[in-house]
Amino acid sequence: MGKINPFDIFSDTFGETFRWIHLFLPIALVFQLVVMAMNMQFLGSLTGQLSPETTEAFIGNFWTAWSVMMIVGLTLHVLQLSLFDAVLEQRADWFSFGISRALRRLLPVLIGMVIFIAAYMVGILLLIIPGLMVLFLLYMMTPLILLDGRGPFEAVKASWQLTWGNAWRLVGAVLLVFLPVLIVSMLVGMTIGMMEGPLPAGQSPEVYGWGDWQTWVMLLVFALLAVIFTCFYLAAFRELKSARNAAGETTA
Repeated sequence: MGKINPFDIFSDTFGETFRWIHLFLPIALVFQLVVMAMNMQFLGSLTGQLSPETTEAFIGNFWTAWSVMMIVGLTLHVLQLSLFDAVLEQRADWFSFGISRALRRLLPVLIGMVIFIAAYMVGILLLIIPGLMVLFLLYMMTPLILLDGRGPFEAVKASWQLTWGNAWRLVGAVLLVFLPVLIVSMLVGMTIGMMEGPLPAGQSPEVYGWGDWQTWVMLLVFALLAVIFTCFYLAAFRELKSARNAAGETTA
């Protein structure tokens, strides 16, 4: 088994992010705009900041609304992953190809995510460590389904083989990339909170509207995080495949 280098994943992640930011950021902004609109509706209903009729209808259909949000969120993730990969492949038809591929492979990815969540929950219920190991061993299931055209069950086995022996290096790459990103994001959140001042006792945090500057700052932050996350995902996937091929093995 070839060994991945977490520092190569780090450099590839930020290298591709800055190289293609002029395409990646607008895509991420559009998708995050949809996610934020849904979240504002969701949180506004739960905190009673919408009309009583809307809130009552929403609460009565909580699990339906939550399921719709999860499916829409996953669909946007698949679309973004497919589009970013097509850009990195420098295809002239990156937009049409990325969209059509994502829509063709959406159902297998949804099935794969159900398998992934079930395996993760079983691992967490048994012991924390097995659940975390399952998380990393099956981490590459989505790109295997979407980008390599695998079936959901075949992708489970392929992801396990691809990441086996590199799980801890993958953990190291995650920490290397996202620890500084997390620190910066927390500082941004703390800065916004300090500018607003402390909440009065017993008052719930306000759900921001489209007229609040905080909404647009957070939209930009979330879009940048989405770009970095997707570039990391693709960089790790390529690094794992390259390491395996360099060792004289194949994922085919």
